[in-house]
Amino acid sequence: MPNKSFIVPRKGVFEIKKVLESASSDPHISLDENTFWMKLGNVDLSVRLIENDFPNYKAIIPKAFDRTVIV
Repeated sequence: MPNKSFIVPRKGVFEIKKVLESASSDPHISLDENTFWMKLGNVDLSVRLIENDFPNYKAIIPKAFDRTVIV
């Protein structure tokens, strides 16, 4: 199965976390084009994924720094 990357919105992460914290069994998880699905007991959760690619953070963070901070 090829790797798939996706971005879950912040509110979706909190909802997933809330459901998993009260879990006593393993969830069933699936993905389609733009939705994350999770079934756990009598809870069915769907989270619409963000459709953009994750930004290239390596292009934003400098590779070298010209200042040093000592704390």
